[in-house]
Amino acid sequence: MVDGDPPVPDVEIDDLDARNDPHDYTPPTLNLERKVTEAPPVTVDDLYEAAGGLGPYNKRAVAFGVLCSFIVGQHVMSGYFATLELSLECAASEGCADEITMFEYCAAKAGEGEFVGLRGEVIMQNWTVVGRARGVTHDLAGCAPEGWMAPLVGSMFFVGWLLGGFTAGSLSDKIGRLATSYIMLAGSAAVYLLSTLAPSMSVYYLFKVLHGVFVGGLSLSSYVYAVECVPVKAQGALGTLVMGAFGVGCILLVPMAYYLTHWKAFTVTVSLVNLLTVAFVPFLEKSPRWVAAQAGLRSAAFAKVIAYICSANGAPVSKITAMIGSGGEDAASPPSPHEAKPSAGRLLATVYCAFAELRKRTLIMNLFWFTCAFTYYGLNYAAGDLGGGLYVNAFIIVLVEFPAYFLAAWGMDSPRLGRKQTSFWSFVLTALCCFAAAFTSGGVKRCVGFVGKLAITISFTVAYIWAGEVFSTDVRSTAMGTATSAARVGGLLAPLVSSAGMATAGPIYGAAAVLVAWLCIYLPETRGKQLPETLEDIRSYNRLRSASMETTRSDDLVRIESAETQANPLPGDSMI
Repeated sequence: MVDGDPPVPDVEIDDLDARNDPHDYTPPTLNLERKVTEAPPVTVDDLYEAAGGLGPYNKRAVAFGVLCSFIVGQHVMSGYFATLELSLECAASEGCADEITMFEYCAAKAGEGEFVGLRGEVIMQNWTVVGRARGVTHDLAGCAPEGWMAPLVGSMFFVGWLLGGFTAGSLSDKIGRLATSYIMLAGSAAVYLLSTLAPSMSVYYLFKVLHGVFVGGLSLSSYVYAVECVPVKAQGALGTLVMGAFGVGCILLVPMAYYLTHWKAFTVTVSLVNLLTVAFVPFLEKSPRWVAAQAGLRSAAFAKVIAYICSANGAPVSKITAMIGSGGEDAASPPSPHEAKPSAGRLLATVYCAFAELRKRTLIMNLFWFTCAFTYYGLNYAAGDLGGGLYVNAFIIVLVEFPAYFLAAWGMDSPRLGRKQTSFWSFVLTALCCFAAAFTSGGVKRCVGFVGKLAITISFTVAYIWAGEVFSTDVRSTAMGTATSAARVGGLLAPLVSSAGMATAGPIYGAAAVLVAWLCIYLPETRGKQLPETLEDIRSYNRLRSASMETTRSDDLVRIESAETQANPLPGDSMI
C-alpha cells in the first residue's frame, strides 16, 4: 500500500475457495458495522454512591449494627457474673489452723452430720462468707454447688452459639438479615428472662443453650446487615465500631454486676437492654445487597428499598433509575420465577467441591476464626493472676482491647498493610507473646499476656471485616455462620487448654497463631475492592489470577529468550 492511500477495510469472505477459481468469484462483503461497546454492569456499590454514599440512612443501619454488638457483648459476659460463687475467709484474729471447704461450712451452718456441735460452732466463729454476688448455682444447687457447675454454664452458652451460627446463617439468607436480627433480639431477651424461672440447674442449662443460639444468631445477622448497608470504603471503620461496641457493652456490665448482686435482678436488667433496638424498627429497610441477590436490580423489591434509601439520604431516585436502565444484562437480570432457587447452605455445599477458590477461602477463614477465639478466650482465662479485686480485673481485661480496635482500623485501611498484612503481623505478635508467656513469670508474664491479648484482638477485628469481603453476597451469611461456629469451637476448647497453665497452653496458642499467619498469605487482599456478588465472581477471581500468573510467566520467558538471543546471535543476524 502506497503512503497516502486510504486504509483498506476488513473483509469477510464467505467462501475461501473462491480465491482459487477466477470463474466463480464473488466480490467480498465489506464489514463496515461499528462494534458497539456494552456498558459495564451496574453494581450495588455504584448505586450506593449515587444514593448519597455513606448518608443518613447508611449511618442509621450502622448504628443498629453497633447497638446489636453492644447487646451481644453484655449477653456474652453476663454469664460470667451470673455464676459468681461465694468464698470463705478466715475471721479469727489469731488465724485459722485448718482450711475448710464451702461444703463443710454449709453443713456446719445447717447443723448436719459430723458438723453438729462444737466443731460446727468453731467453723461458724472462725470463718465467714465473702463475695458480693449471689450466683445462680447457689440458688439452684444449694449452699455448696459442685465446682463444675459454674463453668458448665459458659460451655452450654457456647454450644448454643455454635448452633446459632448455622441457624442464623441459613435463616438470614432465606428471609433476610434484618428480619433475622429482629427474631434473634426478641428470642435472646425472652429466653434470658425465662431462665430466671428455672427450677433446677438442668433446666437452666437448657435455657443457656437456647440463649446462646439467639445471641450467636444476633451477632452474625446484625453484623452482616450493617456490612451490606455501607459502601466498601467504609467497612474497615465499621468493623472497628462493632468490636468497640462489644467492648463497651462488657465494660458497662461491670458496674451493673457490682450493684445488682443477685443473679435474677442482673439477668432481667441485661434482657431489657434489648428493647433499645425497638427505636430502629420504623426506620430500617431490608439489605439492598440481599434483595439484589434474591430478586435482581430491576425488581420491584429492590426499587422499593433503594427508593427509601434515596429518600432518607436526600438523593434523586431518577439517577438510580437511569443507572439501572443503562447497566449491562449481568447486573439486572432477575432470577426466573420458574427456577427452583436452592438455599444458600445447599448452594455453598454444592459448589464447595467444584470451586477450588471457594474451598480454600472457606477452610482458611474457618481456621482463622477458630484460632482467634481459641487464643482470645484462652488468654482471658489465663489472665486471672492480675492484682486487684474481681471487678477491677474484669474491667482491665476488657480495657486493654480498645487500643487494638484503633490499630486494626488503621492497619486495614493502610495501603502498606491492608487486611492481609495486618492479620499476618498481629498473629506473629500473638505467637511471640504466647511463647514468651510460657517461659516467664510475674510482671513480665502479665505484660506479654496483655500484649498478646491486644494482638489477637486486632486479628479478631480484622476477621469480622475480611470474612464479609472474601465471600459473595449469595452465600456470605452462611459462610460467615460456619466461620463463627468454628470460633465457638475454639471458645469451648480454650478454658480446657488454659487450665493446664501457660507453660503448656502458651506454646499451643503460639503454634496455632503461626499456622494461621502463614495461611493468611493465600487469601485475597480486599481493601478497597468491590465485594463479590455471586459465586461466579469468586470463580472468575481464580481464573483471572491464573491467567495473570500465566501472562507473567510468558513475559518472563520472552525476556529470557530475548536476553539469550542478544548474548548469542544467530549467524544470519550478524550479517544484517
